Amino acid sequence: TGVAPAPATPAVPAAVLLTSDLRVGSKGAQVEALQRFLVAQGFLVMPRGVAFGTYGGLTVKAVAKYQKSKGLSASGAVNAATRSAINR
Repeated sequence: TGVAPAPATPAVPAAVLLTSDLRVGSKGAQVEALQRFLVAQGFLVMPRGVAFGTYGGLTVKAVAKYQKSKGLSASGAVNAATRSAINR
């Protein structure tokens, strides 16, 4: 009684399959999939009102944190090595 429901959490993507390099300025479904993966993994927090799908500064920082956690070069851009780690 009087217990509020737990806040909604973003769904963890069942499978992420990135097929191209991504960097600042990249847009579209691949970027959105990347961002949702990073949110689910705790590397990215999207501020209220910021739309998914555009690779900007927040995504660069989140990718760099992810890369560092995996022992990869923390460039902030998604290259073949980063795609391979995410696509596992």
